[in-house]
Amino acid sequence: MSPPDGPAGRPGISRRQSRTCAGTRHNSHVPTRNSL
Repeated sequence: MSPPDGPAGRPGISRRQSRTCAGTRHNSHVPTRNSL
């Protein structure tokens, strides 16, 4: 579970982070205004 979790988790997190970054930037107006 350690070896598959490492390489498989790394690309999975990278793709998830990429979407989160893009989503946060794209929805930065809505969440940012609501958050602030």
